[in-house]
Amino acid sequence: MRLRKRTRPVWQFIVMLVLFSAVSYSFADTGDVTDDFQWFYMWPNATCPGYAMAVWADVDGIDNGTAYDPYETMVTFYTVSGQAYGTLVAGEKTYFFSPHDTECVLPGGVSCTIDDSCDRGRFVINFVDMTAPGFDQTEWTTWVFKTVPSLSFEMSNDGAIVGGVASPYQQAKAYKVVSGIYGDPTAAPDPANLIDVDATCETPAHDLRTCEFTDADDGIGEIWVTTDYAENKLDEFIIRSPTAPGVVLLFDGSGSMSWRHDGARGRPEEEWRISLAKWAALPFMDELLDHGENQVQFGIARFPRDPYDGCNAETVTDMTVVTPDSHSTATGTIPGLAPGGATPMIAGLQQAAAMLGAQEPKAIVLLSDGYHNCPSLVEEGDEAYTDLVAGLAGIRVYTIGFSLPEDVDGHFLDELATETEGQFSDVTGDPGLDFDPDHPEAWDPATALAATYNKILAEGLGLDVVADPMGVIGAGETQIHNVAINELDRRVSFFLSWATPQQGRLGLTVRSSDNLPVTCAHDGVRTHEGSSYKIITVDKTFLRQSGKVGPAPWTIEIDTDGMSAGEEHYQYSVIADSTLKMRASLDKPRYETGNVVTIATRVFEAGPPLTGLENVQVQITRPSDGGGNWFATNKVSAKELASIPANLSNENLPPVQRKAMFLTETRQVTYPGRSGPVTLQLYDDGTHGDAKAGDGIYTNQFSDTVKEGTYSFYVRASGSTRAGNKFERERLIQKYITVNVAPEYVLVDVDSFGDTADEVQRYAVTVTPKDSLGNYLGPRYSAVISMTASKGTFVGGLKDNLDGTYTQILNLPAGVDVRDVDITISVKDEELTFNLAEKVGGRYGISFHLGGAIPTGNFNNNYDAGYSVGLNVEYRLSPQLLVQGIIGYNHFDAGSSSVRDTYWWNISANLKYEITTTPLRPYIHGGPGIYIPKSGSTEPGYNIGLGLDHSLSPDWTVGVGADYHHIFTSGSDTGFFVPHIGVIYRF
Repeated sequence: MRLRKRTRPVWQFIVMLVLFSAVSYSFADTGDVTDDFQWFYMWPNATCPGYAMAVWADVDGIDNGTAYDPYETMVTFYTVSGQAYGTLVAGEKTYFFSPHDTECVLPGGVSCTIDDSCDRGRFVINFVDMTAPGFDQTEWTTWVFKTVPSLSFEMSNDGAIVGGVASPYQQAKAYKVVSGIYGDPTAAPDPANLIDVDATCETPAHDLRTCEFTDADDGIGEIWVTTDYAENKLDEFIIRSPTAPGVVLLFDGSGSMSWRHDGARGRPEEEWRISLAKWAALPFMDELLDHGENQVQFGIARFPRDPYDGCNAETVTDMTVVTPDSHSTATGTIPGLAPGGATPMIAGLQQAAAMLGAQEPKAIVLLSDGYHNCPSLVEEGDEAYTDLVAGLAGIRVYTIGFSLPEDVDGHFLDELATETEGQFSDVTGDPGLDFDPDHPEAWDPATALAATYNKILAEGLGLDVVADPMGVIGAGETQIHNVAINELDRRVSFFLSWATPQQGRLGLTVRSSDNLPVTCAHDGVRTHEGSSYKIITVDKTFLRQSGKVGPAPWTIEIDTDGMSAGEEHYQYSVIADSTLKMRASLDKPRYETGNVVTIATRVFEAGPPLTGLENVQVQITRPSDGGGNWFATNKVSAKELASIPANLSNENLPPVQRKAMFLTETRQVTYPGRSGPVTLQLYDDGTHGDAKAGDGIYTNQFSDTVKEGTYSFYVRASGSTRAGNKFERERLIQKYITVNVAPEYVLVDVDSFGDTADEVQRYAVTVTPKDSLGNYLGPRYSAVISMTASKGTFVGGLKDNLDGTYTQILNLPAGVDVRDVDITISVKDEELTFNLAEKVGGRYGISFHLGGAIPTGNFNNNYDAGYSVGLNVEYRLSPQLLVQGIIGYNHFDAGSSSVRDTYWWNISANLKYEITTTPLRPYIHGGPGIYIPKSGSTEPGYNIGLGLDHSLSPDWTVGVGADYHHIFTSGSDTGFFVPHIGVIYRF
């Protein structure tokens, strides 16, 4: 559609030309995006004056909460004069522009041909904010234009001289301000807004030239490109951040890093946790070089210092740009990292943050095997933690928990990652189900850690994971795996790691679609090799060669030429810099037990999400029980806790870790394992939580979040590109789900110490936070629990009893009546308020109840309902459990002339369990008893029942309920129901 009036659409259709979008060297929200005119989607034959084309670009590498995710920038190409269209050059699509508009009809019905006097082609490039409210790609009046800090592109002409002119000319100029060409086709840029022009873009030439523009202060709002006489091509469009992104690798070098992954001590160095961490970091650096050379700055830090001198951290290598030389220095430094000392994790994070200066954006990759314990234990909610998060503002933290699940502060690491918009990775215990649900037996801590670093690299650089499986291979065996590489992939890394450190132990051969091996002798191929890995990276120079990418899959061949016997655990990953992007996400940053998790997945091919995918599914693994329940169930005495030293390997062990070690090492109590996998198909049909059918967003919901711990969501998608080639994409998302504390399920117990010599009343208030599903919050949450009293003072700090209970002492002045004291307990911002008198001196209770007596079964054949009265005495054993002594009289009216009225006395001993500890308390109770009839012998029986009590005051409670009594009588048993109401006095 031609642009003639403001009220008409600006173009016939906005098309998605693939700028190599979402290839973000960022590790954060913003950064470089390298774009290549590789494929045109719905490209028209020609764009004439008054028409525009556009591409969508994912400049920041993240989802932004809009309908166009992950894209946030639309780059528009508006033709002022001449014509433009897409063409193939050396197998790649290129933006072609020319002064000739042979296919365009100008105003008045005149067309300009090669024989006419048309001598100039002009087009304008603008940048549109796709996240702006009301944005509509087809209506320019909804657009909000934006600026970019830096960009470059390649231009060349084909030497086709027009009108005998000997020196065809190209020119590109950048401006700070948008000219308004969409509102007024005759608009021109204001020369006052001109940015300094790259001289190479104004020099007449026939060869390829790169135009570069930067205005970090004001930004670039518009580019005007002009050609005189010649036909020209534009390619390699790159939008850049003004500064290089920065990432710091932060290593835990504490003493426990000399332990084996499973906690065993005194093992050979090759089994140490830090050894596995170093081996995993080396291929990370290699792939960082392959995908971020001259683009990313990196540094290395550790905590504590070496040699150990307290709660400090140090810089191992200063921040520097990734180059072959800096990469070589880093890979030579990492193997020298040695363990020793405590775990000053916060000092390490602060050190890493200080290393990140002008880089933008910034990230830290933190690996730790335990708790921050130097100078003291820090929990979420502590002031030190709050200050840490504030100091990390603008820095994305990727956290890796690496050891045993009971030794790693998983919630702390996940919350830290969530607060900074990073990612949490759990490499603890033996979670093979998490890393490859199809082959859990292939899991090994070394290869799992290498896979985790590889996953973080892919996420940080905006790459996609094509495949990420694990396996086991025996000596003399060769295994071959197919990999779907397609025409949209620009750079691909094939990474093989194995558990036993031995150079060349496993061999890696990659074959392209033509079944020929990929070697470093080919242009566009780079290889790396270490004692436990091999990497082959191919770039577009190789991928664009004829036959290399086609319908046939690529293959990975793994051989065992370096093994003489036994078997080896391995893992291979394929990551791609591609215009085909999968985005998998969860609907919330945080979850608690009982929450529903919505998983959504989209696959983009430089435009709206693809529909009609062959298969999109998620495999979910979850904890079989929560850590809080494990600590609550398994009690440990002070003497038993003291049997575990407070310091091992110069590592300060917090009490919670010592308790876990005592339970697992001394008592041999196993920490809860993993359940699953559960496989869910994701749907784009408007069901299963999917908001709209057919929009390319595949969705399902998972509700089995009944236990605390790490939940893993392994998402896979497969299908075909628009050109018909197969693709596969994978992503692992891990999230620590915490206990959903509910006030009505929080248990409170109060013990009185009586009056002391200074006439102060002292009470020990013990709180046990739980959720509605029966889960204990567990230890390590004292920072999110607080107690306040309307009178008196809580003193001495909150004590974590390591079993899910927390205690604090309340001091009341002499003479204060407990009836006048209200206590408020806050747990994770949930509040419970009660009167102290309800918990003090109220262990005993006596009640009277009145109700009906309704016969059942055969008993009902001769008797009608009557009445019941009862007297109960009870004693509270705990905040929820009571014992009861019950005596009741149950009268039944005669139901026929053959019998007379009768009754049964019952004397019962019951247990009563109150489901909540709030004033409104549902309960269940039951127990054995003896039953005495009006005539005949005494018989045994039992009763069960349920009810609801409501406290009117600390002393008085009213309640309703219903009980069933069963009497073992000869012939047929006797049964009856007793619905009742009553009143309880507590003292």
